[in-house]
Amino acid sequence: MPFSGAEFLRKPVIKNIFHLRASYYQETEQQIHFLVDEKGMTNIGLMIQADEFGISVEKGYLMALKNRGIKPTVTTRYRRNTNDIKLALSILKAKNVQVVAFVGTYEPFAQLINSAYQQDFTPFFTSVSFISSRDLFQRIKQPSNVLVTEVMLDPANCNEAICLQFMDDMKAQGIKTVDQILFEGYLNAFVFVEVAKQCGESLSQSCFLEKLTNFTYQDKGLTIEFSENDHQGLSSIFLNFFQFDK
Repeated sequence: MPFSGAEFLRKPVIKNIFHLRASYYQETEQQIHFLVDEKGMTNIGLMIQADEFGISVEKGYLMALKNRGIKPTVTTRYRRNTNDIKLALSILKAKNVQVVAFVGTYEPFAQLINSAYQQDFTPFFTSVSFISSRDLFQRIKQPSNVLVTEVMLDPANCNEAICLQFMDDMKAQGIKTVDQILFEGYLNAFVFVEVAKQCGESLSQSCFLEKLTNFTYQDKGLTIEFSENDHQGLSSIFLNFFQFDK
């Protein structure tokens, strides 16, 4: 179960690869739906990490925009494993884009948001769940419009049985600060254990894959379900907005 929403891992279905999280295409679609369909923003710039991860998410943004007859106003790129955002920021600012759709990691994104504010450039910023909203939000130093799509419930504000179990287990381990990424890892382990239990003493790779392919878990508002033709167990998308606390 990769920590990735990349489409090439999903289609065509690969026998031994399963997913709990929604895809990047689903995340980018929800972002563009909110920004374009609901907020009427069409002047959109892309800032993409220059690697395969960046390209995979960029394709999602391009598809979502194309479905609405829109092209990005500008596409900029920055080098992986750097915070070198100055040139990209100057290009985005020169185009005065309403939205910056960012693909990368939280440190350069936070620097981009903070630097833009210092230059009186305040577009709406958005990114996918890979960014880690908790790490990003705690680095933003001023009021800013930032949206991160999440593929997991917020476990600290969830009454599902699995959320409560997660919180109890984290507390027992002395972990006080939780987020969606921790919860996703926990759910991966939970599914693994539940499937392994179905095999019992006959646990083997073939048994495990057979049981996982037909696995279903139902908990009120949370349903995890796999099938032979669909190895993605969850498809929910949640909008997480930055809130500035002085």
